[in-house]
Amino acid sequence: MPPAAASRTMTGRLLVLNMEADSLAVVDPATGVTGATVETDHNPHEIVVTPDGEKAYVACAGADVVDVVDTADW
Repeated sequence: MPPAAASRTMTGRLLVLNMEADSLAVVDPATGVTGATVETDHNPHEIVVTPDGEKAYVACAGADVVDVVDTADW
């Protein structure tokens, strides 16, 4: 299954979910370089970023939870 992705336009970063690795990658779309990787609960499936870009909500289908990720750390 291809990864899910959302853009964080305020900083020009692309957030990519890796369902097999249970993680969220922060990618610079201009270079394709992964700047950070954040561990998530099992099987991250969908992602949405708040309008201010400060938080990302990751729905993890394998764990029936929604992870809340603070984007300030990237």
